[in-house]
Amino acid sequence: MINPEIIKAILGQFGALVLAVVCLWQIMNNYEQLIDQMIIDHGHDRQLYRESMEQLTFEVMGIRKSIDDIKSEIKDIKTKL
Repeated sequence: MINPEIIKAILGQFGALVLAVVCLWQIMNNYEQLIDQMIIDHGHDRQLYRESMEQLTFEVMGIRKSIDDIKSEIKDIKTKL
């Protein structure tokens, strides 16, 4: 038979302490996995941001070239008048 002292310890403060420690340990493992996934996702987001900024810069440079061409054409038209 099981000793009443053991039952009392399992159902009492010691059991509650063990249960709390196990729960905290499980929560910390899940939290660690969540943080690791957030770091990986953040790296992917930064790469996407970098690629988007490079594409945007390329497009702005194209627009600037078009504006410069239009300006030079307008100057040519003005000089002909």
